Amino acid sequence: MTRLQLAKLIQWAGTFRSRKRMQKICFLLQANGCPLDLDYYLDSIGPYSQDLAHVTNEMTLLGLLEEEAEGPAFQQRFNYRLTEKAKRQLDEIEESGTPPDLKQMAPYDLEFRQLLEIDVQELQHAATLVYFLLSGTERSQAIEQICNQKGWAEIPECVLAVADRIMARTVGAQCPV
Repeated sequence: MTRLQLAKLIQWAGTFRSRKRMQKICFLLQANGCPLDLDYYLDSIGPYSQDLAHVTNEMTLLGLLEEEAEGPAFQQRFNYRLTEKAKRQLDEIEESGTPPDLKQMAPYDLEFRQLLEIDVQELQHAATLVYFLLSGTERSQAIEQICNQKGWAEIPECVLAVADRIMARTVGAQCPV
């Protein structure tokens, strides 16, 4: 993922509420075919990309992202928005002709905005299910693993709906796992 791609996603969001949300949405977008070129592994909270964490930290240190801590220290959540400097730079770049990596992202704007509206816990579980499915785990086995891990009798329908929507579009997509 380039800084430019992350800037575009944050521009679409206005404010990206929580690192977890950012991780899960980027994973699901990439599983859906968006060319973000991120490597993921399965963490205790679902798919996680060190690459995405690195780009986010780098942009914050360079003054391109504003990072806002929210909540008590032991449960802090970090929200991100573009600084004025980053907004100007992104506008200048797009005015001089949209770069190829941003052109390739454009078709995923609507999917991104839809994912942004989903509860972060539902995103986490849907991303985990998609991770298992992309890794070759049978659907019933993947659902059983998640249910056992969460202590659920069955997986919520909203989680299945998100995972099914993403998996229906993964043909030819870049596999993030």
